[in-house]
Amino acid sequence: MADIADHKRQLTFCNVDLKQYMIDKKILLEEQLKQLDTIEKIYLMLLKLEKAGHPNFQLKEYSYDIYDRPGTVSKLLSDLKNNEEGSEKKLKQ
Repeated sequence: MADIADHKRQLTFCNVDLKQYMIDKKILLEEQLKQLDTIEKIYLMLLKLEKAGHPNFQLKEYSYDIYDRPGTVSKLLSDLKNNEEGSEKKLKQ
């Protein structure tokens, strides 16, 4: 859990240091922070269930594959970097 907190802290500092014209990087960092918040909430919920003695959550190890849908995010970020119109709206969706 400390790793997640450290990573969130690093992303927050990076986000503050980015220039205005680096909007694609800012959006990417903001989305990573949202994902880390979600992961933290899931982790805390699973931890609470384990400590409460819920039988389905005792000594279980989970792993998930997190990946970009067939290059969708990469394409949107490159379009945004190349200042194509409408790409920022698509990325926020």
